Amino acid sequence: MFPCTVQEESRSISENTKWGLKKRMRDGKAIVNCNRFMGYDKDENKNLVIYKREAEIVQRIFKEYVDGKGVAKICKDLEKDGIKTVTGDGTVVAWGENFQGQTRVPIGLANVKAITANGGHAAALKEDGTVSAWGDNCHGQATVPAGLKNI
Repeated sequence: MFPCTVQEESRSISENTKWGLKKRMRDGKAIVNCNRFMGYDKDENKNLVIYKREAEIVQRIFKEYVDGKGVAKICKDLEKDGIKTVTGDGTVVAWGENFQGQTRVPIGLANVKAITANGGHAAALKEDGTVSAWGDNCHGQATVPAGLKNI
């Protein structure tokens, strides 16, 4: 009986949160949990404004993804063309809902060559062959096995 109650409470919280997000969107309030992300910036009133130079990159990424190119290939092609992340130093940036810590990128995470993410957690493969993971860990999905290396 207890697991059903917990599951129902989790569902209720999720529905209430979704309702709040939809209401803010209907009211025209930007929902952004980071100070800056590619393609947009904030004006003096904290409204989102298009950052034209980066918007072209975002449009390219979107088109390539819709055309069937995978995330890893898009990243490699952007890197080959000298296009860096929004931070400019190759670090990982995450955005969106953060109900399970999925946008809290580990401090100091750098030298990432591949990344995977879903609605609740994310993992990054670093150039040294190690993996870093974060976010929802209710089933151990964000726990990197001890000694995992040379991936």
